[in-house]
Amino acid sequence: VEQEVAATGIKNFMLAITGGSKQQQEAFQFLGFNSKKLAADMQKDAQGTMLKVLESISKLDKARQPKALNALFGKESIGAIAPLLTNLDLLKKNF
Repeated sequence: VEQEVAATGIKNFMLAITGGSKQQQEAFQFLGFNSKKLAADMQKDAQGTMLKVLESISKLDKARQPKALNALFGKESIGAIAPLLTNLDLLKKNF
């Protein structure tokens, strides 16, 4: 993933978790999260919170994952975030 694409993806990831539009809040709710609690959890354990969100998305049917990523983080972030879903063990090791 190109550096600029990765940076945009991470920025959008952080913005979605700490704030979030109504659509993002609904998507988090669909995944079983409360957006206000996620924002608070990011203050306490950002890495753990990010992993929980990614793990939840990775458990979705493969056909639904791009739609969830788009709803949460925007179309331009899919290319940066989607590869993380298949490399969660590596991500955990490097966090």
